[in-house]
Amino acid sequence: LRALGKVDKTVVTLWYRAPELLLGSIHYTVAVDMWSTGCMFSELCQAHTSRALFPGEPKENPSETNATPPFEKDQCHKIFSTCGFPNESKWPDLTSFPKYNELDKMSAEHPYPTTSQVKLKINLPGDFSDANKKSCYDILGQMLALNPKKRINATAALSHKYFTSEFPLPSPKSLGKLDYPKNKPKPLSVEQMEKEKEKEKEWVNSGDGWGKRKHYNNPLNSNKRQKRY
Repeated sequence: LRALGKVDKTVVTLWYRAPELLLGSIHYTVAVDMWSTGCMFSELCQAHTSRALFPGEPKENPSETNATPPFEKDQCHKIFSTCGFPNESKWPDLTSFPKYNELDKMSAEHPYPTTSQVKLKINLPGDFSDANKKSCYDILGQMLALNPKKRINATAALSHKYFTSEFPLPSPKSLGKLDYPKNKPKPLSVEQMEKEKEKEKEWVNSGDGWGKRKHYNNPLNSNKRQKRY
């Protein structure tokens, strides 16, 4: 638990911001990170569509970093349309949030579902088995629980049946079309790495310098290559 004191109160990128922060919570908990993880996990599951789960339109922020951020109505709309509208029976702390009154206005303007619609909103790949889909929707529902106290934690998520059951692994098609570099260099073997490390030690200890040709040609430093001579 961490107070949002003098830090930026928006904390997380809007599309991945937990509902408690949108409602004005002044505390940063691990549940905030789990919500963001759930949003990103849904994108990985829908890699074939390249679609974010809650792409809300941001309001213009105040000029002062520590000023109270505006109520992000569109972002809340996206969340409640998928996860259901919050109520006190499922989220007892709901009325304690500074922006709770905004919910009455939203419910009057739009008929939101009362239960989670995650299964209808997330389009899983066709090669997911029924068992894969069931466990995937289950863990997503727990990651995206509106009440942060009921949101699954990281330890429990890693032990979830989606990651532990012996279901067939997703096929390469599940990840969509990825553009890999055509001329990707081959990785060095363990033996080659050891030899190159020994060569580098010799070059450094001999005082040959970091800008000389020998260091420039060292495969271990290919990502730092700059012609300095």
